[in-house]
Amino acid sequence: MIVKYSSGTNFYEALRSALKSNKYTLPEQIRVLDAKDVCFDYDDDSNMVLDVKQVAWDFRQQAMGYKGLMPIEKPVYRFSLNYHPNDIVLDKQMLEDAKEFLDRIGFGNTQYVIISHRDKPHTYAKIVANIVDNEGKRISTHRLESKIHQVCAEMTQTKKYTWGKTKT
Repeated sequence: MIVKYSSGTNFYEALRSALKSNKYTLPEQIRVLDAKDVCFDYDDDSNMVLDVKQVAWDFRQQAMGYKGLMPIEKPVYRFSLNYHPNDIVLDKQMLEDAKEFLDRIGFGNTQYVIISHRDKPHTYAKIVANIVDNEGKRISTHRLESKIHQVCAEMTQTKKYTWGKTKT
């Protein structure tokens, strides 16, 4: 498993991008697995459905509740958990992995949306998270990249996922 991440300023665009499909993607290849502390609904097939504008508004309200000395320039954090093409990962396992990953890097107590993608040769999950936690505090991103690498390597090893060509 490898993780890519980025930060940004626009919750709406991050969510729209995470839910985006291209002309080759079938609707069942992208599923919302979890939406923590934001508004969502279910369709007739019991699949979670998001109103992107409403969820972006929910995220912004929490980010605006931050009362620190300096305003937060990039409150949006996006993560992509990518599995090796040889690994068969069901949505339930992907959801557990995403939640464990978020907890271990310090993003477990904030708003987030986890989306399963099966539109490429490898399975992956996209996560959009708020840098302001549910208590109005900014989540520390000090040494975030090294935390991500460490957690990713440990999860790959303990869950016996396939290593890529290199282990870095």
